[in-house]
Amino acid sequence: MLLEGIQADVESLQASQGVIQETLKKLDVVHIQIQSLQNVVDSRTSDEPFQTEMKQVLHEMWAEMRDITQSIQRNEQMLNQLVELADGHFLKEGEVIRYSRQQHDIDLLNELYEEGHFVGREQEIKRLTDLMPLGGYWLVTAPAGGGKSTFMAHWLRSLTQQNDICYHFFNTQQHTNDLSSFMACLCEQLLCVHGINGQVRESELTMLRSMINVTLSMAHTPSLVVIVDGLDEARDPAYPNQFAFPKDLFPKKLGEGIIVIFTVRTTDGVATAKQLSRQLNLTLEHFPLPELNDAAVQDLLKQSDNELLRIKANDLDFAKRLQEKTGGLAIYLRYLVEELAGSTDEQDLDRTVINLPDGF
Repeated sequence: MLLEGIQADVESLQASQGVIQETLKKLDVVHIQIQSLQNVVDSRTSDEPFQTEMKQVLHEMWAEMRDITQSIQRNEQMLNQLVELADGHFLKEGEVIRYSRQQHDIDLLNELYEEGHFVGREQEIKRLTDLMPLGGYWLVTAPAGGGKSTFMAHWLRSLTQQNDICYHFFNTQQHTNDLSSFMACLCEQLLCVHGINGQVRESELTMLRSMINVTLSMAHTPSLVVIVDGLDEARDPAYPNQFAFPKDLFPKKLGEGIIVIFTVRTTDGVATAKQLSRQLNLTLEHFPLPELNDAAVQDLLKQSDNELLRIKANDLDFAKRLQEKTGGLAIYLRYLVEELAGSTDEQDLDRTVINLPDGF
């Protein structure tokens, strides 16, 4: 059944290639019509009304139609290449992985989204959404415990269904930190975006790299978002003590309409962004995730089941003390608020906060 499904997907792609060919034929007809109109305009004298304007409009139409045709032809070539790459490299019936690779990511995404305590990131979510039309490669950085994965999970959930989305969360505890598994998982998602479904072989790393490179070089409409969270947790068993990502795994130039977002934990975001740019051989735009501020701490206190903490949420001085003690790190604030929820009175709260070391 699986092989039949894959064959159907390939046939569907081949059918779409037929549509592309028909579109190109129609464009050729439009080209001829525009050329005929151009000849009519050229045959008239230049002093006739609107003659100059008409020539300019025709020139622009001609250039735009040429660009559209070239773009369609490029995508057709890449689609042909993608079909050839994918053909014969899916798992056979007896090799199918019953628990989908991406299911691990789905489980982790749901866990991050549903665990609560997500506050103070409204501006960053809006900023990142506004950056999507720019495309390209972006690097989100924050210290360990800064809430990068939770932020990405909530941002991902905020995207509309108009966007195609591929994602992977490297996580040691969830056993999703193997590089070859990531490549297979991402490759399957990218192929699915282009209408090819199936599970690929992890062992064929060269083929996986080629497919990732080709799919991310193709133009995408309306947009494709790729999220790779936790680069620093990726592991390659062949090189256990080295940075796992090989150079040129991703294309230097992404296709139109594609944005790729990496995240990594760091204490020096600017230096890390420059270092990763060299290691990945890519141009990365830096998107630092700031520490949570006093207002975010107040919002976190308001979510508590403890009535006393909900009341203290209105005490800006108290919120400021918590922010200073924890450095505004999301995970530390979460643990601290959970501990403070066990307090029975205001004096107990104050004692706990006073005894906290600076920087937690």
